[in-house]
Amino acid sequence: MNTVGIPQALLYHRYAPMWRAFFAALGITMVNSSPTTSEMLTRGAARVVPETCLPVKIYCGHVLSLVGRVDCVFIPSVHGLRPGTHNCAKLIGLPDLVANVIPDAPLLTIDVETERLWPSLPQLALLLGKYWLVNPLTLKKAVERAQAAQGAYQDLLLQGMDPPQAMDAPDQHFAPASAPLTVAVVGHPYNLYDDYATHRLLARLRALGVRVRTSDSVHPAGRWAGVEELGQIPYWTFEDEIVGASGSLLHQAVDGLISVSAFGCAPDSVMLSVLTEAAHRANRPYMPLILDEHSGQAGMITRLEAFVDMLFRRKEKT
Repeated sequence: MNTVGIPQALLYHRYAPMWRAFFAALGITMVNSSPTTSEMLTRGAARVVPETCLPVKIYCGHVLSLVGRVDCVFIPSVHGLRPGTHNCAKLIGLPDLVANVIPDAPLLTIDVETERLWPSLPQLALLLGKYWLVNPLTLKKAVERAQAAQGAYQDLLLQGMDPPQAMDAPDQHFAPASAPLTVAVVGHPYNLYDDYATHRLLARLRALGVRVRTSDSVHPAGRWAGVEELGQIPYWTFEDEIVGASGSLLHQAVDGLISVSAFGCAPDSVMLSVLTEAAHRANRPYMPLILDEHSGQAGMITRLEAFVDMLFRRKEKT
């Protein structure tokens, strides 16, 4: 059986349904790594320098968990998806980084440089040919199915589903739960939806009686409009997930704003200063959560409960 491994980290929550549809159309079984564990983080962190950001350490741990179980591990190199935008150097050089620190990992890599999200068909056939022979017509249909799957997935996210919900039950009807408070939670999907790294942040918020609006509930066009609304010139590839989503959600009926980012992420550190000013102008309470491998669960829960309690008391006064 032909198999390809997909690390359940970094861009997984953004593109996994598209990748699954693509490989399924080629008759290749996609094998996901399991959700993040402490062992994965420990093993991944041991392979890179200490200054490496948490998401990349986790990613390396996921790759290690797939080595020996699949024919190859799929790792895209994502550049700027919009004209004039640039990605984090670690995401651009991710295949090279992994090949250097995990030399025994068989890798399947592609370069993504446009909104189309796939290289040309001849180039794609050449890359896949390292492991499998693929019929050109089958490959063309596979790309078309992948793009259709990504569009359907995006529609589910805009309805308010979280990526795990949209992937597990794509056909179910979804109605957002009502709650006395609505909080915008912005960040990159690899930070928002990794329950180990965030200590189940979104589930804890909902348990406290909060309706959560994440970056993914805002249409991409609306997110990029939000970047410009806050007076920023789009520069980073995924800037819309933090700055743009905040610019849009702060003009909607939200009671507060939480950002989730990784310690040591230079692009995110610049974006957070924009969020502080934007939340102040919109008169919305704002709490930044910064993750690293030493983040304690108890401290985060205390901050979360205090923030939600403050939002309840603030709402009672208005």
